[in-house]
Amino acid sequence: MRSRKIAACLEVEELESRTLLAPITWNGDAKDFKWETPGNWDGGMVPTVNDDVEIQIGQCNIDNGGFAKSLKVGARVVLYINTTLTIDGGSVISSTARDQVYSSSQHLEGGCG
Repeated sequence: MRSRKIAACLEVEELESRTLLAPITWNGDAKDFKWETPGNWDGGMVPTVNDDVEIQIGQCNIDNGGFAKSLKVGARVVLYINTTLTIDGGSVISSTARDQVYSSSQHLEGGCG
């Protein structure tokens, strides 16, 4: 049996550049435990409804409302929700009492209802 060589011409096309957004991460550096304090977040910016949020350590108090696209809470986090936390404009966690979320690793995403 005789073998044949087949020549192939590959064309390479450059794709558009893409930016993957990193989550906004709680660091608690301001030491006041407040969601609304920029110094408690990596990058010094308080999360908005467009941000994925991760809280992996410490305590976080939501006293004046908070927003996030999604929320991932680590196993050793205490989250006090004293007002409202809105996830992706769809899910709202609110309280008139002092709610405590003791996490064993939770992930919340909006649009659930």
